[in-house]
Amino acid sequence: GGSLGGLVLHLHCAVTDGLHVGLVHGGVVGVAALLAAAIVPRAVD
Repeated sequence: GGSLGGLVLHLHCAVTDGLHVGLVHGGVVGVAALLAAAIVPRAVD
């Protein structure tokens, strides 16, 4: 989930400086991964 969200952001975002890509896109990947880790175990049970 997190890597797919980061890929979609990377493909449609026009800002290419390293700070933006590293912090914003990396942050989205991290948040999506945390949400997936919190939601998926509950959905499986």
